[in-house]
Amino acid sequence: LDGELFVFHDHKVDFFASQRRSLMNDPLKIMLEAKRMPACFTAFDILYDKDRYVNEEPLMKRKQRLTKIILQENERFSYSRFMEENGILLFEQTKQLNLEGIVAKRKDSRYVFSKRTKDWIKCKHWEEDDFVLCGYIEKDKGILSFVLGQYQKQTLIYQGHVTMGASQQFLKAYTLTKGPCPFNIIPKGNEETIWLMPEQVCVVSYMERTPKGGLRQPLLRGFRNDKTPLECQYKE
Repeated sequence: LDGELFVFHDHKVDFFASQRRSLMNDPLKIMLEAKRMPACFTAFDILYDKDRYVNEEPLMKRKQRLTKIILQENERFSYSRFMEENGILLFEQTKQLNLEGIVAKRKDSRYVFSKRTKDWIKCKHWEEDDFVLCGYIEKDKGILSFVLGQYQKQTLIYQGHVTMGASQQFLKAYTLTKGPCPFNIIPKGNEETIWLMPEQVCVVSYMERTPKGGLRQPLLRGFRNDKTPLECQYKE
């Protein structure tokens, strides 16, 4: 079977709770967390049945196999449902429920191992906000990671990094002045940062904010000059 492990918290999937569970190695902590927020598994595809691979069969036929094989579901194990119509409506409803989104799949699609195809498309809900560009970290192969901040009233606070979309071209297109760290203290893991004066505002899309103050799957959309850094206020 192919599926997804997840942890429910407050009636929805908690990505960060799942991530924390995957990093645990203390048997006692795992046992306590399993009782508090048990891990669950939802199967959405079948790759092998009895004595042969079935990944070359069309998706809808594999879905039929899946429902026949899973004889009983419970709160820890289930298979995913699907809708053949009204995909846009379903997508909008997931937004109202503050869920990540949906996956659209071709009915006749085969299961392809270790490769992404256009037969399956993730349709995600993105948040977007304005941040202050506070510096950048130079990584291997010319990759940059921009350090972000937002204000809490008059105090600039650290808001993590964005790497996707960040490039040397962005830096060259704007006049940016180097300066001291604009935060009260240098955030852990940012000791090699090339700090900039907090003068430039950038637009970043992301899935959600992390418990540690960063962004999940951030993507730099661009810079903007019609907004001052102080207007980039952190929203609780």
